[in-house]
Amino acid sequence: MEKYKKAVASVVMATMIALVPILNSGPITVISKLNIGIAFLSAFLVYLVPNFPEVPMMKTIVASIMAAAMFLVTVVTADCRSLGQLSTCVAVVNWIQCGVVILKAAGVYVIPNEDSGMLEKN
Repeated sequence: MEKYKKAVASVVMATMIALVPILNSGPITVISKLNIGIAFLSAFLVYLVPNFPEVPMMKTIVASIMAAAMFLVTVVTADCRSLGQLSTCVAVVNWIQCGVVILKAAGVYVIPNEDSGMLEKN
């Protein structure tokens, strides 16, 4: 179970990202659905990336790239005429999802994981 800590945490946070629009009283928008898909894809990729002792931050890099992708989807699909209107034309629920995905990437960084080299020695 030690080698799956980051993946489990990533799935838990992806579930939290999915719960944000569900707990909101309005309908689930296309942007929210895309963000949920990106969050679970990120969790799957964090699971797939092996624990390389040479590159210990590889899972964090993957989670961070997916967090940036979620932010870009939120900003690009918003119907804004200028960047100055970004805070008003993006729904609050989507900003909350972006905040949770940043916490998700930070969690992947903070949670210790046993590397594959240590697993082979045992």
